[in-house]
Amino acid sequence: LEANKIPKHDGLEKLILQYNQIARVPSSIANFRNLKKLAFNYNKVTTVHENLAKLQKLQQLSFYRNDLTEIPKPVYELGNLMSLDLFHNQISRVDSTLSKWRHMELLYLSYNRIVETPENWDKLASLTCLHIAHNRLG
Repeated sequence: LEANKIPKHDGLEKLILQYNQIARVPSSIANFRNLKKLAFNYNKVTTVHENLAKLQKLQQLSFYRNDLTEIPKPVYELGNLMSLDLFHNQISRVDSTLSKWRHMELLYLSYNRIVETPENWDKLASLTCLHIAHNRLG
Protein backbone atom coordinates (compact mmCIF):
# COMPACT_ATOMS: atom_id res chain seq x y z
CA LEU A 1 0.00 0.00 0.00
CA GLU A 2 2.67 2.48 -0.98
CA ALA A 3 1.62 5.66 -2.77
CA ASN A 4 3.49 4.63 -5.91
CA LYS A 5 1.73 1.26 -6.05
CA ILE A 6 -1.84 2.47 -5.63
CA PRO A 7 -2.20 5.90 -7.23
CA LYS A 8 -4.15 8.58 -5.43
CA HIS A 9 -7.82 8.44 -6.35
CA ASP A 10 -10.18 11.04 -4.93
CA GLY A 11 -13.33 9.12 -5.86
CA LEU A 12 -12.32 5.83 -4.26
CA GLU A 13 -14.78 4.87 -1.49
CA LYS A 14 -13.90 1.20 -0.87
CA LEU A 15 -10.43 -0.30 -0.60
CA ILE A 16 -10.16 -4.02 0.11
CA LEU A 17 -6.59 -5.26 0.68
CA GLN A 18 -7.17 -8.82 1.86
CA TYR A 19 -4.54 -11.59 1.63
CA ASN A 20 -1.56 -9.36 0.77
CA GLN A 21 1.02 -10.04 3.49
CA ILE A 22 0.74 -6.40 4.61
CA ALA A 23 2.63 -5.83 7.88
CA ARG A 24 2.02 -2.10 8.38
CA VAL A 25 -0.40 0.58 7.29
CA PRO A 26 1.87 3.29 5.84
CA SER A 27 1.53 7.07 5.87
CA SER A 28 0.34 6.95 2.24
CA ILE A 29 -3.06 5.77 3.50
CA ALA A 30 -3.86 9.50 3.77
CA ASN A 31 -4.08 9.55 -0.05
CA PHE A 32 -7.54 8.01 0.21
CA ARG A 33 -9.49 10.56 2.26
CA ASN A 34 -12.86 9.71 0.67
CA LEU A 35 -12.81 6.09 1.77
CA LYS A 36 -15.93 4.82 3.48
CA LYS A 37 -14.81 1.19 3.71
CA LEU A 38 -11.28 -0.14 4.30
CA ALA A 39 -10.35 -3.78 4.89
CA PHE A 40 -6.98 -5.32 5.74
CA ASN A 41 -8.35 -8.80 6.42
CA TYR A 42 -6.01 -11.81 6.44
CA ASN A 43 -2.75 -9.87 6.55
CA LYS A 44 0.03 -9.48 9.12
CA VAL A 45 -0.59 -5.91 10.26
CA THR A 46 1.20 -5.00 13.49
CA THR A 47 1.52 -1.22 13.10
CA VAL A 48 -0.75 1.52 11.76
CA HIS A 49 0.53 4.96 10.79
CA GLU A 50 -1.15 7.93 12.47
CA ASN A 51 -2.35 9.15 9.04
CA LEU A 52 -5.17 6.62 9.25
CA ALA A 53 -6.90 9.20 11.47
CA LYS A 54 -7.17 11.49 8.42
CA LEU A 55 -9.78 9.17 6.89
CA GLN A 56 -12.66 10.94 8.61
CA LYS A 57 -15.28 9.66 6.14
CA LEU A 58 -14.47 6.06 7.03
CA GLN A 59 -17.52 4.12 8.23
CA GLN A 60 -16.30 0.51 8.05
CA LEU A 61 -12.83 -0.69 9.05
CA SER A 62 -11.66 -4.27 9.29
CA PHE A 63 -8.43 -5.84 10.53
CA TYR A 64 -9.83 -9.39 10.70
CA ARG A 65 -7.04 -11.96 11.28
CA ASN A 66 -4.00 -9.74 11.71
CA ASP A 67 -1.33 -9.38 14.40
CA LEU A 68 -2.41 -6.25 16.26
CA THR A 69 -1.55 -6.25 19.96
CA GLU A 70 -3.63 -3.14 20.63
CA ILE A 71 -6.32 -1.11 18.93
CA PRO A 72 -4.21 1.41 17.00
CA LYS A 73 -4.48 4.94 18.39
CA PRO A 74 -5.55 6.45 15.03
CA VAL A 75 -8.56 4.11 15.00
CA TYR A 76 -9.90 5.81 18.13
CA GLU A 77 -9.86 9.12 16.20
CA LEU A 78 -12.26 7.87 13.50
CA GLY A 79 -15.46 9.41 14.82
CA ASN A 80 -17.65 8.32 11.91
CA LEU A 81 -16.92 4.61 12.20
CA MET A 82 -20.07 2.52 12.25
CA SER A 83 -18.43 -0.91 12.07
CA LEU A 84 -15.03 -2.07 13.35
CA ASP A 85 -13.87 -5.67 12.94
CA LEU A 86 -10.89 -6.72 15.03
CA PHE A 87 -11.68 -10.47 15.25
CA HIS A 88 -8.64 -12.76 15.58
CA ASN A 89 -5.84 -10.43 16.70
CA GLN A 90 -3.74 -10.25 19.87
CA ILE A 91 -5.46 -7.24 21.49
CA SER A 92 -5.37 -7.22 25.29
CA ARG A 93 -7.29 -4.04 26.16
CA VAL A 94 -9.81 -1.51 24.91
CA ASP A 95 -9.03 2.12 25.73
CA SER A 96 -11.64 4.39 27.29
CA THR A 97 -11.20 6.80 24.35
CA LEU A 98 -13.64 4.53 22.51
CA SER A 99 -16.20 7.17 23.49
CA LYS A 100 -15.15 9.05 20.33
CA TRP A 101 -16.94 6.37 18.30
CA ARG A 102 -20.29 8.14 18.54
CA HIS A 103 -21.72 6.35 15.46
CA MET A 104 -20.40 2.84 16.22
CA GLU A 105 -23.09 0.20 15.66
CA LEU A 106 -21.12 -3.03 15.23
CA LEU A 107 -17.96 -3.79 17.20
CA TYR A 108 -16.23 -7.12 16.69
CA LEU A 109 -13.60 -7.94 19.33
CA SER A 110 -13.88 -11.72 19.63
CA TYR A 111 -10.85 -14.02 19.57
CA ASN A 112 -8.38 -11.63 21.15
CA ARG A 113 -6.69 -11.48 24.57
CA ILE A 114 -8.86 -8.84 26.21
CA VAL A 115 -8.75 -9.11 30.00
CA GLU A 116 -10.92 -6.13 30.93
CA THR A 117 -13.20 -3.62 29.29
CA PRO A 118 -13.56 0.11 29.89
CA GLU A 119 -16.29 1.41 32.17
CA ASN A 120 -17.68 3.81 29.57
CA TRP A 121 -19.29 1.40 27.07
CA ASP A 122 -22.49 3.37 27.65
CA LYS A 123 -20.97 6.29 25.70
CA LEU A 124 -21.45 4.22 22.52
CA ALA A 125 -25.10 5.21 22.20
CA SER A 126 -25.43 3.79 18.66
CA LEU A 127 -23.88 0.40 19.52
CA THR A 128 -26.35 -2.39 18.74
CA CYS A 129 -23.99 -5.36 18.45
CA LEU A 130 -20.86 -6.16 20.48
CA HIS A 131 -18.97 -9.39 19.83
CA ILE A 132 -16.44 -9.98 22.60
CA ALA A 133 -16.47 -13.78 22.99
CA HIS A 134 -13.32 -15.90 23.29
CA ASN A 135 -11.18 -13.44 25.22
CA ARG A 136 -9.71 -13.55 28.72
CA LEU A 137 -12.45 -11.73 30.59
CA GLY A 138 -12.90 -12.83 34.20
